Amino acid sequence: MGRKSGKRHKMKALLYSAMMAAAPLAVADISLGNGETTTATDESTAAEAQQYVQMGYFIGVGGVVTFKNGRKLKEVVEAIPLSNILLETDCPYLAPVPFRGKRNSSEYISYVAEEVARLKGISYEEVLCATEENGKRLFKIK
Repeated sequence: MGRKSGKRHKMKALLYSAMMAAAPLAVADISLGNGETTTATDESTAAEAQQYVQMGYFIGVGGVVTFKNGRKLKEVVEAIPLSNILLETDCPYLAPVPFRGKRNSSEYISYVAEEVARLKGISYEEVLCATEENGKRLFKIK
């Protein structure tokens, strides 16, 4: 079994276990597509992300969505509902443009939110409100 197929098998086993336990989980960094280690596989697609969403998962979106070569993650963001998106920093790695290549910081999350808003054709404020509510749902915060 190759490395990528091994990662895919591990992810499917994790998903199956979570479904059987009815556990709330977040899938982070789906579809980085840039060779970095991901929670999902590097071959993940918008269709796979939609399957995770249908199972009740959230998709974490970080600085890669601002990269010119972040096409796959941009497609994922466009394909899934805002109600299943979480914003993340990947700190200290993968800082968004214009800080790419530098140490990441939670200060930069606004760049991720702006790109999600642009891709979704909605306001920055809508992204902030929705992703805050998503985080509260995930962590069961009232």
